[in-house]
Amino acid sequence: MTLRIPPLPLGKRGTVEKTVRPEDTADFQGYKGVPVLSTPSLFLWMELACAAAVEGLLPPGLKHVGTRTEARHLAATPIGIKVTAEAELVEVDGRRLVFRCQARDPVEVIGEGIHERCIVDWKQFCRALEEKEQLGKEKTMNRESTEPLQGNWGVILGASSGFGEATSLELARHGMNIFGVHLDRKATLPNVERIKGQIQEAGGKAVFFNINAADPEQRQKALDQMQEKLQEQGNHGSIRVFLHSLAFGTLKPYYDADPAQALTAAQMNMTLDVMAHSLVYWVQDLVARKMIGRGSRIFAMTSSGGQHVFRTYGAVSAAKAALESHIRQLALELAPLGITANSIRAGVTDTPALRKIPGHEQMVEMAQRRNPSGRLTTPQDVATAIAALSLPATQWMTGNVIGVDGGEDIVG
Repeated sequence: MTLRIPPLPLGKRGTVEKTVRPEDTADFQGYKGVPVLSTPSLFLWMELACAAAVEGLLPPGLKHVGTRTEARHLAATPIGIKVTAEAELVEVDGRRLVFRCQARDPVEVIGEGIHERCIVDWKQFCRALEEKEQLGKEKTMNRESTEPLQGNWGVILGASSGFGEATSLELARHGMNIFGVHLDRKATLPNVERIKGQIQEAGGKAVFFNINAADPEQRQKALDQMQEKLQEQGNHGSIRVFLHSLAFGTLKPYYDADPAQALTAAQMNMTLDVMAHSLVYWVQDLVARKMIGRGSRIFAMTSSGGQHVFRTYGAVSAAKAALESHIRQLALELAPLGITANSIRAGVTDTPALRKIPGHEQMVEMAQRRNPSGRLTTPQDVATAIAALSLPATQWMTGNVIGVDGGEDIVG
């Protein structure tokens, strides 16, 4: 296809002025400890000056794109100093444009070189780009089908016991690294070290945070450290799995003959904040920081207590119902970003959280008697399901309450 390119006069000049910001430095862009204007930023500004030189000279439908740069970065420039980049059009060869460019700060010339651009039909260019994007997605899916989780990270809230522990270990066996968030006293910290050791034995990295996951300030500090770790390894935005498995709430009846034994407003609010609302706040921050994106999975642990009643379980039941509602809303809002969100409804499982419920022995006995599969659910059952649901083939599953219970819920 022949493009109708109007005559472009040699000698046209363009200028771009920039002040060096922290985000323009080598330190910010990955080369830590070097807080000066980075070479990529300098070359970008010189390229922008070239583009400015021919701004407005092409008819609608034609644009120019960079194809080659041969330049030198001659001197360092600190933050806060103004840089002026200038370019001159020195050659036109059909669609090929050649510019001589130079950049300087108030003290000296800091860069110089030659930059080439090519004039393109923009519609044709965009069609080719779309075709490449589709081909790239197909090749990525093919690669992920063989090594879908390898090298990615999981963020597990409640990583030191129960479902969180089992899921951390299962994802590590699939090649993932784990950011574990837990709240443990000194007496149970050896168990945390055991879990970290098993993750490492499976070939994964284990970075754990002993914090209150519902505390906003502690959440931000943990996310800062997670983000720094990802950037150190060049894996920015590579969190594949986020699991909310926090079991910390008040187990009291709404009414008791002794008012002192009844649930208080503070206890209700705390239970819902930890076991439900904290999911939303973590996800908001992860998305805002671009730590999760297309292909990421959000899971939240719920139970049949969201629909069924049990004495002293009222606040937790309300939290589970709220959690499921939050998951549906997140699924709706994050679908355009390619992020899925599902609740995992485990059957009755013998975990430390279950043993805190008054009358849990009867719950266990009843579940064992009625489960069509003839046994209780185990944390490993749930962990295996979450790993499977994290694969690319499940991208179309979002906004659901997924039962992992051996059929327990269908028999009432």
